[in-house]
Amino acid sequence: MSENSSNNNNSDPTIKGDPLSDSNDAAQSRKKITSQNKPFTLFVILICGFSISYLSLKFISLKNDIKNKGGLILDTPPNKIEGATIKITDLECHWEKYNLNDDLNPIIPALTFKSSKFIKSGYLQILFMNSSGKIQGDPNIIRYDTKFIDTGNDEVTIKSTKGIANMLEFMDYRTLKEDYYSEKWTITIKESADGSQWSTLTSFKIPGSPITNT
Repeated sequence: MSENSSNNNNSDPTIKGDPLSDSNDAAQSRKKITSQNKPFTLFVILICGFSISYLSLKFISLKNDIKNKGGLILDTPPNKIEGATIKITDLECHWEKYNLNDDLNPIIPALTFKSSKFIKSGYLQILFMNSSGKIQGDPNIIRYDTKFIDTGNDEVTIKSTKGIANMLEFMDYRTLKEDYYSEKWTITIKESADGSQWSTLTSFKIPGSPITNT
């Protein structure tokens, strides 16, 4: 009986593993996997960091490029404008009408360069645009050398040949926010050394300033 019992015990097919050994093996496997993933994770972090830096620099570069090319429309007229051929050191923008007693007269925007420094001879093109972005009137082109040719000095006034139809619409332009004139008219100034190749110096909104008499 004892011999058969011993044989039965030896032939038992169930083998119980060591729990501690299994735990150590699992921990080593996880550690191995983690070690293998570290280079990949670091690579992904580096790629993400590089991408963010690149996009940030690209955005800043694009913003500065647009600004330098005059693509941004300023909310107010700038204090000065600097180009390759001329520097406008003082300018003024306003609205005017020829007969203040006639409400049917159009009210036109005007731009005055009050002080300028001439680097070399060239041309300026001044475009007046309405709130829809359409050019109003004729393009104004002025030539200069050591002075403005039209005036003989460093000051000149440029006027649009079209404007807001009447005083009522001009008051809307100045005060109302949810109508056609809620977006301000703009002025774009371009520069050229020869009168053919133009580069934009600046674009800005025309404020609804009080009307001046002429």
